[in-house]
Amino acid sequence: MYSVLQPTIGFHYFNEGVSNLKQVTGRTQQDIQRTLVAAITGSAPPGMVIVIHSLLDFCYLVEAPELNDNDCDALLSLLQTLHDYKLCIIKAGS
Repeated sequence: MYSVLQPTIGFHYFNEGVSNLKQVTGRTQQDIQRTLVAAITGSAPPGMVIVIHSLLDFCYLVEAPELNDNDCDALLSLLQTLHDYKLCIIKAGS
C-alpha cells in the first residue's frame, strides 16, 4: 500500500529525543529551535512558551547581517518580554 502523503524533506526527527544529544552541529541546533515552541505548547505554562518564543525570535534577529531602527525596536521589545516573563522560568525550576 502506498501513502498519498508527500515524504517529509528537510525535517530532522530525533528518535531518542534531544536530551541524549552530546554534541550538535549548527544545523541540528536550528532543527531543535524550529520545533521547540511547537513541542512545548500545551504542556508548558503559557508564560514559559512566551519567554522561549521571545528568546528564539531574539536569537534569530541578532543573526541578521544588518539591523535597522525597526529591528532595534523589535529587539528591545523582545528583551522587555523576556524580562516580563522571566519569573515563569524561575518558578518552573523550583
